[in-house]
Amino acid sequence: MPPPLVPLISTRHLALMLIRYREGTLRYDEFMVASVVRRAHRVGLWTHHIWVDDPASLWGGRRIWGIPKRIAAFSWFGDRSKEHVRIRAETGPIAALNLSRPTGLRPALPAIAGGFGELDGDLTYFVGHLRGPVHRAAMSVTEWADVLPRLSRSTARPGIAVLPFRMTVCPPKRLGSLGVAAESGAAGVRDLA
Repeated sequence: MPPPLVPLISTRHLALMLIRYREGTLRYDEFMVASVVRRAHRVGLWTHHIWVDDPASLWGGRRIWGIPKRIAAFSWFGDRSKEHVRIRAETGPIAALNLSRPTGLRPALPAIAGGFGELDGDLTYFVGHLRGPVHRAAMSVTEWADVLPRLSRSTARPGIAVLPFRMTVCPPKRLGSLGVAAESGAAGVRDLA
């Protein structure tokens, strides 16, 4: 990740996010590999790799949020207790995941999540407002492409699922030009495979 973004946890810890947007302006699937980072008082995700199955989401991610989205196909199968998904890009398989499906009713809770990107040479920051019931869940990896950071293990790890959810993301704020000052930082959207 580019300076001045600093890992909030260890650089060995990654956030894996699998999201299904089923309502709203766009309906699509998304898989993201990111690090939780901070810059001064701002905390958010820096996206290393991200795939979506919708061209409008791809271009919106790149042009509005400064996130290097790529296109992939998502194949879902399973039942009400366990789901499986395979993610495949034009270049080959990306990942296959087993997901435990949360059950039971829970109250909807609000949450705020931030993210960093790069637009036209500027480091950007945006905030999403999320609302939904939070469940314990687990994800295990059965396939993992070489282009992704190496995993120490592929067994199920604790996680969370927010089902169903609603999210609104505010327009990004530009934090400064790349290379101008240490305060502005350097963030590069790289065309990663």
